[in-house]
Amino acid sequence: MKVAALVIATSILTSVSLAVFIYMKKADEVSINKKAAFMDIKVRVTRDVLGEYQSDAEKLQKNLEAGTKEVEALNTALKAAETEAKEKKTELDNCQGNMVNIDGYRRRNTEKHTSG
Repeated sequence: MKVAALVIATSILTSVSLAVFIYMKKADEVSINKKAAFMDIKVRVTRDVLGEYQSDAEKLQKNLEAGTKEVEALNTALKAAETEAKEKKTELDNCQGNMVNIDGYRRRNTEKHTSG
């Protein structure tokens, strides 16, 4: 009888220990599952945000390239306009120089005719 009581007590003690162990592991499993779900959501959100940042970066890069091309085109047009302006200025100076010569020639001729 003592052996039977000892076996029953050991069986009950082992059953209770296993039940407590299973309960604790189940609580750990629930906690781990919650953390895993949170990490999964965090990864998805991070991926979405990263995708948006990359999209914005690509748009900004395209805008930058377009702006750079426009600046280059404007610089080319500016250089052409400056060259043309210099040519026109040279023509203007030549014309004004010719007018002075013509006026001087006219003055000399008119002075000869009026004085003589």
